[in-house]
Amino acid sequence: MVGEIVQQEKRLVMPAPWVLVVGLGKSGRRAARWLARAGYQVRIADQDPRTARCRGTRLLAGAGVHIHVAPHSMKLLDDIDLLVLSPGVRTTSPLVTEARRRHVPVVGELELGYRHLKAGRLVGITGTNGKTTTTRLITYLVARTGHSVGMAGNVGRPLCALLDREPEVIVCEVSSFQLETTSGFRPDISCVLNISRDHLDRHGSLERYAAIKRRILRNQDSADVAVLNADDDLVRSIQRGTRSRPLWFSQQNRLKEGLFIEADSMCYRVRGAETRVPLNGFELNEPHNRENALAAVGVCLALGMPLEVCISGLAGFRVPPHRVERVARIGEVVFINDSKATNEGAVKRCLQSVSGPVVLILGGRDKGADFAALRPEITGKVRLVVALGEAQARIHRQLGTTVPVERVAELPHAVRRAFDACRPRGTVVLSPGCASFDQFRNYADRGNQFKALVDQLRRQDATRRTY
Repeated sequence: MVGEIVQQEKRLVMPAPWVLVVGLGKSGRRAARWLARAGYQVRIADQDPRTARCRGTRLLAGAGVHIHVAPHSMKLLDDIDLLVLSPGVRTTSPLVTEARRRHVPVVGELELGYRHLKAGRLVGITGTNGKTTTTRLITYLVARTGHSVGMAGNVGRPLCALLDREPEVIVCEVSSFQLETTSGFRPDISCVLNISRDHLDRHGSLERYAAIKRRILRNQDSADVAVLNADDDLVRSIQRGTRSRPLWFSQQNRLKEGLFIEADSMCYRVRGAETRVPLNGFELNEPHNRENALAAVGVCLALGMPLEVCISGLAGFRVPPHRVERVARIGEVVFINDSKATNEGAVKRCLQSVSGPVVLILGGRDKGADFAALRPEITGKVRLVVALGEAQARIHRQLGTTVPVERVAELPHAVRRAFDACRPRGTVVLSPGCASFDQFRNYADRGNQFKALVDQLRRQDATRRTY
């Protein structure tokens, strides 16, 4: 749409088109900056007065972007030719609804960036859990081959930030919030890791959430590749009817075609031929990280990298923090920081990777999680659930008949209570299953505070033992 307007401008010598960017977060600022440099007239709006004080906002003002920090007014849409929506802004907001009534096209920053890519190969990674680790792992493996590679989307930089100097390969983590505002987005290689309940407070149902995830596949054709989890029923269901060439991966089964693990080797079968490479020095041994590694290798195979090259790179990769991260050991009690687990599916994966007895810290901002789905993993392994944050009542209601649940006000109380309940031996796991925004800036802030509290306990324990 914007490109069509530019062509009309050249023919008719009309003023540059107006674009409204909604949201002054990282992706909104990047979109506005690129649009302004490209010659568009840009208006950016946000309702949070704190955003006006950040350095990025001041730079936009210097670039000629019109900034509106106030409650949204429908006057923002006057003379607007395109609306660019930040991921955190709901597509059902009154401003977006009015834009569509006026037939103003609505896209997200991801779609805007995609429409202006010129060269290179685009990889899109989505799924409920494991997106960031897989995206980082693919980026790491491609970089080892000497090719230029950029990481974008929901991790790294917004896609618009790579438009001025595009690398040979762009690896883009794509959330459901970003897919919601795509129409033409078409990665050369897509990857769907898994699909389980998440963000139902925004999407309403698992079916709607899965349909949004399917958007990463819908524009692909037979020239494109989709790397897909054969062990996930919902992933298999959304693949039906798509046109891309599937490359399946599995931890559970030996595939006739695809990528799988068997007897400590990674195996790739294609057209009857099999390549098998031992996983020597492979440290990503937990089930969820094996899934991430299989997906990453599948993408790299689709990019043309040999299996041996992919496997040799796995040993040097380090998992990002806050993902089943071993923090400390105090006596016979181990502490695990899994703050990135913001849905029950991620909590389940974490519990599968640790041994009991466990004291589990759950809770935060409720996104409509079904904690009852954790009962099979909790039974016989979890000694106590310590619940905090806005989801306390839901946790107690759904798990209280399976395991003792104690409510606490804040994270320091939760860590202290979990440590006391876990002794003399066991594992304290912070795997909240909820968003962090009720008490923390983000999941990293929550995880860092947890690590600081554990370190404080460790020093107190060392002092006690000294005396």
